[in-house]
Amino acid sequence: DEDLFISELKDGVWTNPVPMDQVNGDGSSETHCFVTTGFDTIFYSTNYYSAKGDLDLYMITRTGDEWSDPVAMEALNSELNDDSPFLAENGDFYFSSQGHNSMGGYDVFKSRFDNDSNSWQEPENMGYRINTASDDIYFNTFGKIAYLSS
Repeated sequence: DEDLFISELKDGVWTNPVPMDQVNGDGSSETHCFVTTGFDTIFYSTNYYSAKGDLDLYMITRTGDEWSDPVAMEALNSELNDDSPFLAENGDFYFSSQGHNSMGGYDVFKSRFDNDSNSWQEPENMGYRINTASDDIYFNTFGKIAYLSS
């Protein structure tokens, strides 16, 4: 169904995956998500709300046991597919998009949330070395190492 599932590591064993009902929509594609360490924010991509069927980025937040309604990340969404959200420890938000000023296919972009203006900064194309004429997607970092699929 192209839904997202979650599994937990307990005592060295993974639990059976269960659907992430917080983000999965009926008959839609949820292709990728990033869950914050405290499991209080989920960034994800879906075509559930799209009239054209393209993927867009959304987020939900949790207070106690309640999840918020999905919020479109409009400043980061383009007229084409936007996918593979990742929030780095330093606050940099990475995602891949076929829109904005893509070099070809999906490119990796970076943004940051500005608390003063309560908005996301304009997406910055990560440029050559990270992006190519092919699809560059699923970017994430671990310390000084970055990973992506190209």
